[in-house]
Amino acid sequence: MKFEVKKVFVFLPLIAALAACGGGGSDGDTAVNANVGTGTTGTTGGSAGGSTGTTTGGGSTGTSTSSVTAFAPGTSPRYVVMSTALQGAGRLQAVDQQANGGVVALNGNVLAGADRVVADITGDASVALGRWTKGTATLGSTTTTLGATVYSNVHYIAYNALDAFPTSGAYTCDAGKFTSPTLVEDPNTPEIGTARGSAALSYTASGAVVDASITVDLGNGKTGTVSATGRTLSSPTTSLYTGSLLSSGMQGLMLSTAKGTGARHRVIVGYVAVADGTRYRGIATFDCAAQ
Repeated sequence: MKFEVKKVFVFLPLIAALAACGGGGSDGDTAVNANVGTGTTGTTGGSAGGSTGTTTGGGSTGTSTSSVTAFAPGTSPRYVVMSTALQGAGRLQAVDQQANGGVVALNGNVLAGADRVVADITGDASVALGRWTKGTATLGSTTTTLGATVYSNVHYIAYNALDAFPTSGAYTCDAGKFTSPTLVEDPNTPEIGTARGSAALSYTASGAVVDASITVDLGNGKTGTVSATGRTLSSPTTSLYTGSLLSSGMQGLMLSTAKGTGARHRVIVGYVAVADGTRYRGIATFDCAAQ
């Protein structure tokens, strides 16, 4: 018999209001119906399964049976959820993380069912990243059965906002960790690709200045890149949106900053990129060290 070990955090007081946000930036909780989008945890009879699929060489490929360090919510935990049914982002009030690092609940967004599967599990005490691929997903007021196609996959990340921005300094970021990019619209092939990218982070008296570039590779010679340069975030809880991320347009980015481990910082990137004429969604995180 296997027993499931759960790590559940609840943050009070609960903030009931969700404010829809448009292009630009947002500091509060957001829930926007918009078209935005591999370790695996599976459950059988409620028991946690193994984990597969981590990042290798900056891409979202490979397999692993190891678990990741549990996410440790700080004083200002936040989250992003990206799917066809919902894009949600804001303050993280409750999180349910399984023993191998897969997250199955972020606030009211929940993955349930004996057959649930979480892919692309990666992270450490400062971040938890993954993708829901199978099970019953409740996203806001919408309930969706996952598994028939990757079109319905749900990408997520949990992280801690910085307490305050420094007023100067530059950070060098690593090659990044990624969820596998999946189709925004169905049908098309391939349904899933790999991702790679880069980010840069610096600070001025006006806030954090972020560069980010994400390339989706379909494995058939077709790629697509979405990028932004010199975008300024005015506060640690700001999420800045570029292009057409919050609409049914072509492509764009969601940019945020976060705490890393120790003195390191993070860049958080949600994206939609066009490859071979088709849109793909995913989430990336870059770990950045002071220069």
